[in-house]
Amino acid sequence: MSEKIEGFHGSRSQKNAVVGVHEFDNLLNMYQVDEIKELFPKNLFVPSKLHHRSAWNFDCWFALKIPDSQSPIEAINDFIKLNDILIAEPVLKIKRYNGEGGWDIVENSPRNPFIKTSQKDIRSIANQTSSPAKWEPNDPFLQQQAWHYDKIQMQQAWSIHNSGDNVIVSVHDGGINYLHADIYNNMWGNVGPDGSVTLADSHGTHVAGTVAAVSNNDIGVAGIAGGDGSGNGARLMSIDIFEGSYSTYEGYVYAAQHEASISQNSWGYETANAYNTPDLEGIDYFYVNGGGEILSGGVVIFAAGNEGNSQNWYPAFYEKTIAVAATTQNDSKASFSNYGVWIDIS
Repeated sequence: MSEKIEGFHGSRSQKNAVVGVHEFDNLLNMYQVDEIKELFPKNLFVPSKLHHRSAWNFDCWFALKIPDSQSPIEAINDFIKLNDILIAEPVLKIKRYNGEGGWDIVENSPRNPFIKTSQKDIRSIANQTSSPAKWEPNDPFLQQQAWHYDKIQMQQAWSIHNSGDNVIVSVHDGGINYLHADIYNNMWGNVGPDGSVTLADSHGTHVAGTVAAVSNNDIGVAGIAGGDGSGNGARLMSIDIFEGSYSTYEGYVYAAQHEASISQNSWGYETANAYNTPDLEGIDYFYVNGGGEILSGGVVIFAAGNEGNSQNWYPAFYEKTIAVAATTQNDSKASFSNYGVWIDIS
């Protein structure tokens, strides 16, 4: 049956999709499923790592497209009863956290269920004992960054080490304006999954600039890992999860496959205590297989969220991520920031 479902996108010659499994096809017909899509297709993987697809059971994940007249909750309750269905869940909405304590809702196919089948054929910093002198980059807007850079002793850290060391940071957000004068020289060579058609987004570009705007180039701001002006900053990979061609879960696989060491994220789900399993499996994959030639495994960083409460907000709550909460200039919790024992850094 693998020949019937692999890469399957529905048949235009009949009303609903079929895969040749009686019980499964009955439900496809009942819920008027007209498209079945692989969540982690083969072309997501570089040839030398294609075997990761089956090793991680990524070839067991599918998305089913149903019409608005059908209930995704009723659908998953019926599909999960089948012997070969391990997981069935609706696709949740996600939102992007902005820097002012707010967020933007992003429609992310909330009516279409995910299923995971059991059968694939269905389916280092140097130690310092003394305080170094502060290294002062010449970027004109550095003073606008001063209070939070002072809080994390950024300039003292730069004095110890201010090279990006060829670290690739994947920014899972809106697309980076890779032609920006203060970012261009620190972009990863291929930009990201969408390449030269990546759509510039103000929030994604802001985050990328914080990570690795070129430092000491007499332009704009100084990135945390922007380098010393000699072209040695961290490399920025743009994973546009809002307007781009790759989903949240695919983005982690792509980043790990292309040698990213750190994954930076400023998004979450619309409600607490909720998540989509493919996203967590993508994060797991990056956690184990990311790092490139720099780290043994990848580091996944998430904004804790801007709801101002201590509920469990995924994916930041997930144990494989580093959850970062917001504080004020007076070292108190920012009014909008989520908080709790699951926060790793404030």
